[in-house]
Amino acid sequence: MKKLIYLLVIVLVFVFTSCNKSDDTKTVRPKKERQFTEQETTNKESSREDENLSSKESELKQKELELKEKELQLEEEKMKMEREKNITPPPPKQNRKRYGSVPGNYPEASTRYLSYSDIAGLSKWQLSVMRNEIYARHGYIFTQNMSIKNHFERQPWYVPTYYNVERFLTKVEKSNINFIKRYE
Repeated sequence: MKKLIYLLVIVLVFVFTSCNKSDDTKTVRPKKERQFTEQETTNKESSREDENLSSKESELKQKELELKEKELQLEEEKMKMEREKNITPPPPKQNRKRYGSVPGNYPEASTRYLSYSDIAGLSKWQLSVMRNEIYARHGYIFTQNMSIKNHFERQPWYVPTYYNVERFLTKVEKSNINFIKRYE
């Protein structure tokens, strides 16, 4: 019987120790599993952080590119403005019809008294140009008749300076202005 008790005790000890070992493995597994899940979550979090960083970096790079493009545009505009400043205008064209040193298409209106033969056959527009050319030679600034203003602004000799040029007009010019007005 002693032998039987010994055997029973040994079997119980064996069973007990084997149960303990299985309990140990059971407790160890969840710990390992917990470690794996913790690692996975940290890995996921770090990958999310990496994604956030990479998206922020890409946004920064995009903004840098936009700024560089704007900077280039501004530099181009600046260079264009400098080029425009450095362009020298072509020398003024010499008007074909010059009556001594008097510029214009109808210089005789400022130098001598006009006769009917000087204005015969001229259209209303030509008479208007002839009369206003007297004023334009003295630098009159045209404000009312835009077609006349545009016409004289295209003339290389015209320099708009005064709103009133009556004091500069000679007797010949005043007489010719009145003469032309009668036929206009």
